Amino acid sequence: MKITILACVSLPLFAMSQAQNAAHDPAMQELIAAIREEIWAVNQMQLGAFYANHRVTSPSLQQGELEMSLGLKRAAMIFFVVAEAIQWGLGCAFWWFFVKELLRQASRSKAARDARVAKERQEKKTRAEKEFYDNIERIMVLGTALKERNAAVEEARET
Repeated sequence: MKITILACVSLPLFAMSQAQNAAHDPAMQELIAAIREEIWAVNQMQLGAFYANHRVTSPSLQQGELEMSLGLKRAAMIFFVVAEAIQWGLGCAFWWFFVKELLRQASRSKAARDARVAKERQEKKTRAEKEFYDNIERIMVLGTALKERNAAVEEARET
């Protein structure tokens, strides 16, 4: 049987197109999932049998596993302690920057509020001064008008 270049090139393309078709076919997807589960179960059984055989037949391997288990437990404890310390450090740093930002914004808003209040006070003061001087001007105008009227009344009496 001769294998041509065309066959060598088309076989992977054919397999790829079949895989694409299977990806869209629910029945094929279920079949593929069942096959994967079966392969996984067989692998787990073989792995379990391998470990069971070695544990039973090899006490030195059991001792090595025990030492490795203790080493792994120590390493896991160190890892979790370091991870916890890092987590606390990051948490504290986050809260520090968060509180620092809140304080910065609060001081900025307080400064803005103080500036606004000072501006309002200045406006009230300016308005009060303007009203005061306007009232004085009105009083002076009224006083002048009263003086002129009194002068006109005096002139009218003299004549």
